[in-house]
Amino acid sequence: MDLRHAALPAILGLTLAACGSAASPAASTDAGPCPDPTASTLGHTPPLRGLAFVRREGQYGPTHLFAMNADGSGIHKLTSDTKDDAAPVWSPDGTRVAFVRTQSGQQPQPGQIFVMNSDGTGVSRLTCLGSRDDRPAWSPDGSRIAFARSTGKTTAIYVMQADGSNLHLLFQPVTAYALSLAWSPDGKRFAFGDPTGIAVVNADGTGFRQLTGPSTIQTPDDLPAWSPDSKSIAFDHSVLTSKELGADVQLWVMTADGRNQHTLIAESRHDLANPSWSPDGRQVAFFRWGDSTQGLTSIEVASSSGTGVHLLTQPTRDFMVGPAWSPVR
Repeated sequence: MDLRHAALPAILGLTLAACGSAASPAASTDAGPCPDPTASTLGHTPPLRGLAFVRREGQYGPTHLFAMNADGSGIHKLTSDTKDDAAPVWSPDGTRVAFVRTQSGQQPQPGQIFVMNSDGTGVSRLTCLGSRDDRPAWSPDGSRIAFARSTGKTTAIYVMQADGSNLHLLFQPVTAYALSLAWSPDGKRFAFGDPTGIAVVNADGTGFRQLTGPSTIQTPDDLPAWSPDSKSIAFDHSVLTSKELGADVQLWVMTADGRNQHTLIAESRHDLANPSWSPDGRQVAFFRWGDSTQGLTSIEVASSSGTGVHLLTQPTRDFMVGPAWSPVR
């Protein structure tokens, strides 16, 4: 029961669909200058302490971004556009959110990187090519944003200033796979998913190293998340439970050098994915989807040792993914 073979890629903002044939150039999904000059004026709202997540309202509605307190209270909507919003990530000071916006129903889906204030105001576009831009990641000092750009043939890591200026290629893997990108809190490395599993590369694009894989069930490890001290990486790991039920997605963790890989949280007939560490490193948030709960999804949290799992949001049929914890304590 691997969600990445169903609805998960589109909602998380992963570009797995782009790994087939080359995507033809597409027009920008939003009008206006690019990058939006208003992006440089953002960040004047109070920092948010809590989590952002993605929720699809209704079976066929667009995905919107929401935020809530660390205990699950105070849920409120950040975006309400007719397009799909996904892959939220907080600036280090908690005053801004970078995310991906795509046109619902358009194939192939071009995506752009957007940024907004912590309260959902001041939405500004940073990228605007017809390629698929995905999985933004802030530098620890908040001055830059990295992201994965897919043309349909290749996917590469690009970096730009936080206002969308000075865009340049950082790392070009020999793959067409859509990267799920994470910048280490110490600023030294990127972790990302590739066709083999989780890999890392230095912040200057050198020193590529494979940490996990290859998978024995043709589903590579994905969605790496750094611990606040940059010493550990949590990630999605698929395990084949049976030929009838398929694979379950489990949460695993390892040291930053790829050693000591082990299960963090696993549950039969459930997918547990998209880990995000709390600012103090004591908890990990994630989302759950399972056929034993009739397809309901929820955002949950556990201790960093995998114990004490409890709900942050009530299970719902409105598909919810992508918890992203604000770095602000």
